Amino acid sequence: MVSLQQLAQQAIDIQDACNLSGLAKAWGEVQTQLREVMPTIGTQEMNHHPINKMWAYKLYSLACGEPFDPLSAVNFEGAYTWCQEIVARTKCRFCKGDEKATACECI
Repeated sequence: MVSLQQLAQQAIDIQDACNLSGLAKAWGEVQTQLREVMPTIGTQEMNHHPINKMWAYKLYSLACGEPFDPLSAVNFEGAYTWCQEIVARTKCRFCKGDEKATACECI
């Protein structure tokens, strides 16, 4: 099983991607993996999860181009920072960077 940290790193890595169809296919698998890592979150939390925001913004940018509206840019920056923190495991409002937290409730 993939970890939340790995999913966050992947969300960061895809920001340099240029293949919309490849990303669209891969995002479906990410949804399955994210649900396995975080089985207790609801639909809205899943939809608004920072990892999903990162994927959605990248797909949007490839399909529609830049720039995002100011509110979207703020949401993207927050999602990006969250993914960086998870990758670094420096802090998270639920797991607090606990190395043993495998099914963190981060949202």
